[in-house]
Amino acid sequence: RYPYIRTMSRRAYKESGRPMECLVCNYSLHVDIAHVRDVKSYPDTATVAEVNDLSNLIALCKNRHWEFDNGYLQIEGVSSETKPVAK
Repeated sequence: RYPYIRTMSRRAYKESGRPMECLVCNYSLHVDIAHVRDVKSYPDTATVAEVNDLSNLIALCKNRHWEFDNGYLQIEGVSSETKPVAK
């Protein structure tokens, strides 16, 4: 389930026209599309579209993604309780 959700998140983000660069450091050679609200926190009945809503997706470099997921990075306007502000 999760690999499909992650693949679809990247597609949705890319098709949105948002910049494919890290929200924090602007690195653009390789970015992950991170879920603001953890995929595992959604009920099994949630649709892929719900989980991958653009308000739940941000682009981060590998390092910032790990830091964000592990609580070492806080991004202004972005938390699991609030939706991120689009760039």
